[in-house]
Amino acid sequence: MQPDYPAAHSMDTHWFAVDSAGHIGFFETGEPGPVPVDAQADEDAHEWLKHLFFAAPAMLLLNARSKDAVHAHELFEESSRRGGFGYSINSSLCMLLRSKQYVSEVGKGVQVGPDVVTPEGTVYPVYVSEIDEQAYRAIHETGTCVGCVGLWGLDENRGERLGIYHFAAEDYRHGPYVRIGVPDKPLLISQLPAQVQSLIAACPLPIRFDKEPSVQPLELVPCSTWGGGEYLASDMKTIRPMPEHK
Repeated sequence: MQPDYPAAHSMDTHWFAVDSAGHIGFFETGEPGPVPVDAQADEDAHEWLKHLFFAAPAMLLLNARSKDAVHAHELFEESSRRGGFGYSINSSLCMLLRSKQYVSEVGKGVQVGPDVVTPEGTVYPVYVSEIDEQAYRAIHETGTCVGCVGLWGLDENRGERLGIYHFAAEDYRHGPYVRIGVPDKPLLISQLPAQVQSLIAACPLPIRFDKEPSVQPLELVPCSTWGGGEYLASDMKTIRPMPEHK
């Protein structure tokens, strides 16, 4: 008998996993991606990623591959303007600031974490849910910001800037997930406070994210899917019937 898999989602959701080396993986389902039954899935990943940022803010600098990559300057590129303003949606931003001078005017939904020592000196982790363009420009023109990353456009490899591996599901037959972001300096689950580990509820997978360009959870753990039928294996070639729950 064909197993009855519960519907995991009807739109894009996100979930975390941890591999055998303790690396953290961030997974975007798209429409077809399977979700492990033991994983916590949600449609809004910004809150999770914000907590990862505050737990290990120096990762922004450790995973900046060039001086130009340290800052999220594309936030206000002309190509993304709507009605003359630099952004329209998903403008949440994580920043490392040398001082708190601009914090009160940087935007809406501002949160400030404890100061942290980095190769650039002591900095303050700051999250803002709706950035003010004038303040954004000021903190960069004055050198107040030593590094920042946006949490919009997650398909543009933002996750790797936080030290996590980033996977997105192929839009065909329930995955598999393809690795789209690889951090230079991976964050380990053991580096996170217990409350953050509990929050992201990373599902253990018996693989290594640094060695697997694609991951098919259906081959590894019991999963929920959106619909039934067959699935595409991690080799990106083989079509297999849905596995039975064990």
